[in-house]
Amino acid sequence: MSAQFAEQLHAELAVIQAELERLEARRRLVEELLELESNAAASPTPVPARTAAPRRAGTAKRRRLQRMQEAGEIENVGRNRWRLREAAGRAGSAAPPAPSRTPPVVSSTTILGSRPSARG
Repeated sequence: MSAQFAEQLHAELAVIQAELERLEARRRLVEELLELESNAAASPTPVPARTAAPRRAGTAKRRRLQRMQEAGEIENVGRNRWRLREAAGRAGSAAPPAPSRTPPVVSSTTILGSRPSARG
């Protein structure tokens, strides 16, 4: 009778052991899925739009237009329409030409530590 009881206990123990192994494999799978999901959420990769320009190019253009507008080089004539202000102003007020009879001013004859030639 004790042999039967021991056999029954061993059979139940084997069933419990198999159930524990199945649960352990399931736990590992759930942990792996959670890790993959958390890594995906931490670094989302946006789907690139095929027709859109890169964001950086758009902001750089806006900044350049704003700088040119603040400097008075361009004016806004409507939605996304710009015109050069200098084009209208240049026709009437041209700068006088520099005198051509005077020689150019030389500030230094030494370039990056070299000495002027002795022929001089």
